[in-house]
Amino acid sequence: MKKYEDYTYKERRQALKDDEKYRDWIHVRLLEHLREGLSIDCFGIIARQTMSEAIKNHPESFDVEEIELAIEQGKAMWEKLGHAQANGKNLGNSRTWYYNMANRYGWSERTKQEIDAKQNVTVSVISYKDTSTT
Repeated sequence: MKKYEDYTYKERRQALKDDEKYRDWIHVRLLEHLREGLSIDCFGIIARQTMSEAIKNHPESFDVEEIELAIEQGKAMWEKLGHAQANGKNLGNSRTWYYNMANRYGWSERTKQEIDAKQNVTVSVISYKDTSTT
């Protein structure tokens, strides 16, 4: 029997549809990947869209809550790295770390403010023209 690691891409896609043991194997690999602080976009074993469809179509094989927890654990890994850099316990480029957090998790140095233009505004015009000399 061929090892899962040796499957061609076409075989991997088909196995996601047909093979419960393969889905379980992929699920474990995905959780490991996410816990390392990596995103599903760079999983690499299967395309992101195909993986998303498999997660949706096979809830018995892919525990969404467990996947979300793995994503949070990956985020915690990145935050701990930044914390260690800020405390001098770990050398690293803090700006690179910040850009990673901003792009990966939507962090921003600026607060986003939205202006509601639906409010009524009253404008009063006052004339200071001196009409007594005319």
